[in-house]
Amino acid sequence: MPKGWEHDESESAGTAADPSRPSPPLIPDLHNGGGSLLGEEDSSLVRRCRAGDQQAFAELCGRFQGKVFRMLDRMASWPRETVEDLVQEVFLRVFRGLPSFQGEAGLSTWIHRIAVNVGISALRARSAAKRNRPTLSLDAARDALKERGRGGFEPAAPDADPSEALCIEESAHRIREAIASLPPLWNLVLTLRDLEGRSYEEIGEILGLPPGTVRSRLHRARSRVRELLDGRI
Repeated sequence: MPKGWEHDESESAGTAADPSRPSPPLIPDLHNGGGSLLGEEDSSLVRRCRAGDQQAFAELCGRFQGKVFRMLDRMASWPRETVEDLVQEVFLRVFRGLPSFQGEAGLSTWIHRIAVNVGISALRARSAAKRNRPTLSLDAARDALKERGRGGFEPAAPDADPSEALCIEESAHRIREAIASLPPLWNLVLTLRDLEGRSYEEIGEILGLPPGTVRSRLHRARSRVRELLDGRI
């Protein structure tokens, strides 16, 4: 389980290498029974990164930074600059962690776990800020988010009704503020399921939880958001 959830309610020495024998790959090949969960392509990419190939690391960032950005952006109403800073922190941790990464999880899962920890830290850092209590229903807010494109907030079309566009923006802001106020684990489960559209099994793999626990946390998170949006909390 990622670090930092303790309060949620609820590097090896070896013998000298024999120069007459080829060195083993830094990341065991999944197909050779090394225990790695990496496919051949990801295993090769990680080995290149660990060998100091800057182009390989740029390729890694290019593959995952968009997904990481979207996940972090949907967790709270942060300014874009803040989300960009968080993404930079994620990939700095990825860079530092690559030497000890042994493929115990898929590459995408491992990177998302790092992003989860960065997101948790950021949420806790802003938890003391005062938040407006919304009075909007969860269903209406979720419809508003879908209307804007799976949580995106692009400018309204030129021919859109200004009052309708404003209502949509306000709805999206309120639901994001409500989600941001949740305990970190609930926030992440709801974000990954309702805004990212991930399966219970995938969420469980990222968060290190059984699917049944994911379902129960999701139920609690949705109930809390409904209470917040209806003004009962």
